[in-house]
Amino acid sequence: MGLDIVEYVMAVENAFEIAFDDADLSRIRTVGEFHQLALKEIRWKQPHRSAAGTPRTVCVSSRAFYRLRQALIKSGVANRNQVARKTSLESLIPRHHRRAIWDELAHSMRCALPRLERPDLLCGVLVLVSALAVLCLTAVGAMRSDADWTLWLVLAGVGLPVLSFLLSKPRAIEFHRNCRTVEGLVEWLVMKQRPRFAESDREWSDREVWETICHLLVEMQGLKPEQIRPEATFVDDLGMD
Repeated sequence: MGLDIVEYVMAVENAFEIAFDDADLSRIRTVGEFHQLALKEIRWKQPHRSAAGTPRTVCVSSRAFYRLRQALIKSGVANRNQVARKTSLESLIPRHHRRAIWDELAHSMRCALPRLERPDLLCGVLVLVSALAVLCLTAVGAMRSDADWTLWLVLAGVGLPVLSFLLSKPRAIEFHRNCRTVEGLVEWLVMKQRPRFAESDREWSDREVWETICHLLVEMQGLKPEQIRPEATFVDDLGMD
């Protein structure tokens, strides 16, 4: 897709809070086909019920994915085509700016994200060093039989792990083990932050969807309303690339 079409697709996604599949978009040629695809995604996004009458969670998952993808694009770390459900977060968010980008994503999505973790090796080293320090103090305290040393030992046993935790915070750049892909993070968001992604009550009619699609074409591409017909092709008739 050319830049004009990509920007237009993102504007439509933003208007209806949906996320198109790239495979579906690649088959679209006319405005009418795009209208039908938008209707399909909007209907799927709206609350559905199973045969048993219980709400499905797919609509919440779709909205979480949409907002995450928009936040990633806004942060500048990825473009629309790079963000798919199976995409590794490691490939999207560079390690040297990860903490800042992670905070930016949380702010953009207006929700909490899972905490970045320290590498397993670093955690092991910190535990080992703290344990050795406490053992040394214990040995010295046993030799001295000094009540003051007992107090220092208690303080060290509590203070060393806390100090190690605070000093190593900048090294917490690993993703949660269940959130290492876009799909994993979406599942975490649905489970932990579900109220943030609750569906809106608005239901779009076919006519409203068509009018919105046409309005965005007129506004973004400078087209005349009479040029936009269901059979009009984006490339040949509307001149979009």
